[in-house]
Amino acid sequence: MKQIQPSNRTYKMKQDQRSYSLRFGRYVYLTIVFGLVFLVLHILFSHFYLLKGDGFVFATNRAVELEYDASIKALFVENGDTVKAGQELLRFDSVAYRSDLVDLLLKQVNLMQKFSESMVEDKRLETTIDASRQYKDLAEKIRQQVDALREKGFAPNSRVSIEALRQFNALRDLESLKAQKSGLNYLLNDLKKQLHIASANLNYLIEQFQDGLVKAESQGVIGGLEVTTGNVIKKGTPIMRIFSGPRYLYVYMEESFISHKLGDPVIVYIPGRGVRFGRIVDEAAFSSELPEEIAPKFRPAQRRAVVHVVTDQDLVSKAPIMGRAKIYKPVGLQAFCNFASCGKQYIEAYQEILKIRKSYYHTNRQKHQRDIKELFTLPDQMSSHKGGLSGVDGG
Repeated sequence: MKQIQPSNRTYKMKQDQRSYSLRFGRYVYLTIVFGLVFLVLHILFSHFYLLKGDGFVFATNRAVELEYDASIKALFVENGDTVKAGQELLRFDSVAYRSDLVDLLLKQVNLMQKFSESMVEDKRLETTIDASRQYKDLAEKIRQQVDALREKGFAPNSRVSIEALRQFNALRDLESLKAQKSGLNYLLNDLKKQLHIASANLNYLIEQFQDGLVKAESQGVIGGLEVTTGNVIKKGTPIMRIFSGPRYLYVYMEESFISHKLGDPVIVYIPGRGVRFGRIVDEAAFSSELPEEIAPKFRPAQRRAVVHVVTDQDLVSKAPIMGRAKIYKPVGLQAFCNFASCGKQYIEAYQEILKIRKSYYHTNRQKHQRDIKELFTLPDQMSSHKGGLSGVDGG
């Protein structure tokens, strides 16, 4: 039997045939780790070198509100729709409106009835005054004749006294009737004014709320619409807003060691639209928290200042109203922009925004701030006037 000799050959592992070294994987891993560390450090300490803000694309706007508690029966527009002046927006139904309408109609009917009664009384007084004036003239002639007879000795002094008293009573009654006529004229003029007010208020209600239809007062873009058909809306609650004019950014600024002031340059980023330079042009208010739409879920940021930022109108006009926007002001941006325009030209565009806003707030201000309750100031009871007549206060 042939003996098999053991083999003394050494085992050789085949060389790794992959095209890259294992060290490349380490580089990738370290890069990811360093990136995560940098991200955490940026989140924790970015307020030392970067001013940030979150906000919305905004414009001068007018809130659509109801002057009554009402339920929404139909909506004819949606967010983002462009509307024209006079276009139908919604239809509502309100028990309070119908109640006020009936109340105003009853007051108008009551005033018309009192006016008619006062006109009849005025005619009666005119006739009575004419008769009283004739009686006064007759009493005066009789006294003159009695005076002449007394001088001739044909009439006693007692007869003269009786005729003098008769003349005095006639004159007194005539003056009393004239006073009543004067008070009645005052009442009639007052009733005419109250009827005019009642008619104007009634027409206002019918024109503004006929069939519960609300129309747009100006051209613009619908935004802020969060109600649906069937919702019950309280008086004065904004249902939607109509945005018009040049657009700007309404931004909540994060607390940071980087300060900001009016005129400072910022970097504007609108997701999906682009990046531009912009300028802070106005400080609107102060806020302790962000709106829910843009509040970070994992780390609520403290926000204090609310500013207006203007930027390229071509950029913001392509973004939807109330669309999200972000701004950044890193360290050194101010120095860089001292040698470049960095959005200075947009400040002039903001002047147009201010003109539109001023025009809105000063045009028909009383009309937009009218409270329906002020319409129903007609008194329920008439106050007494001199002469025993009844009438309304002339306020």
